Amino acid sequence: MKPKTLFPGTIWITGPSMSGKTTLGRHLQDALESRGIYNVELLDGPDVRNNLEGDHGYSVKERSVVVFEIAKLALECNNRGNVAIVCTISHVKEVRIAVRARLDRFFEVYLKCPLDVCSLPLDIISNFLLNSFFAILLWTPL
Repeated sequence: MKPKTLFPGTIWITGPSMSGKTTLGRHLQDALESRGIYNVELLDGPDVRNNLEGDHGYSVKERSVVVFEIAKLALECNNRGNVAIVCTISHVKEVRIAVRARLDRFFEVYLKCPLDVCSLPLDIISNFLLNSFFAILLWTPL
């Protein structure tokens, strides 16, 4: 069976801390790969932050620098013919707009999740979100 591919692009999953961004991103990657789609790379914000050179704090400016670095990695991923699944808090609207302008085929997913829900077990949240996300993804071109 010939592997399937998606057009290169970026699925940018953002939302509050503990809203299930990484869990959803991992489930999405696994679900795509189980369907024979392997040109997918996961870029998780905390993992990327830990691998960046230098010390990056959590001020608005420092967080913005990290988000732009993640966007560079997503672009490199796209240039290799892959879909980047980015899971990160990107709370500054102007930064998200700038990132969107740099990346073609940009699909932003905002997990609007009340803080009391963010404390629920992530499997409950991610299963619901993953099913909802696939319904949207099937009808939205990357």
